Amino acid sequence: MKWKRYLPVEANATVLRRGFVALTAFSLVCSLSFFNAYARALPGIEQIAVSFPGVQMPPFSLLLGPSLYGFWVSALAMVPLAGYFWALHTRLSHSVYLMRRLPDRWELARRCLTLPVLAALFFLGLSLALWLLDFAIYWTVTPDRFLPSSLWEALWS
Repeated sequence: MKWKRYLPVEANATVLRRGFVALTAFSLVCSLSFFNAYARALPGIEQIAVSFPGVQMPPFSLLLGPSLYGFWVSALAMVPLAGYFWALHTRLSHSVYLMRRLPDRWELARRCLTLPVLAALFFLGLSLALWLLDFAIYWTVTPDRFLPSSLWEALWS
C-alpha cells in the first residue's frame, strides 16, 4: 500500500513512522503493568491462603488497572494529527483550494483522515487483543481454588 497518497504533500513520512512506532512502544510498555500487578498478587494470595482458606484472587479488572491507558491515549493522539494534516493543507501550501476543486471531492478528507483513523483503530484493536490475552493469562494461570466462582464475576467485579 502506498502510504504517500494518504499524506499531505508537506508531511514527513519518516517522522510520522517514528512517532507511530514510539506510540506503539509507549502503549506496550504501559500494558506491562498488568503483569507486574499479577506477579505481585499471585504469591501474596498463596501466602494468605495458608491462614485464611477460601481467599480469592483480586478481580481481573482490579489487576488490569491502567495497563491499557497507553493505547487509549495513543488513539486519542490521532485527533490532533488529523488537525495537523488539515493545517498542512490550509496554512503551508494553501493546496486546500486546489483539493476542493478536484473531481474527487473526498480527496482532502482522505488525505487528512485515513492514516489517523487507521492508526486509532490499530491502537484500539491492539488494546482489545491485549485485554483478551491478559484475561486468558489470568484465567488459565491462576490456580482454580483462588479464582472467583464465575467467569463474569472475575471479569467485571
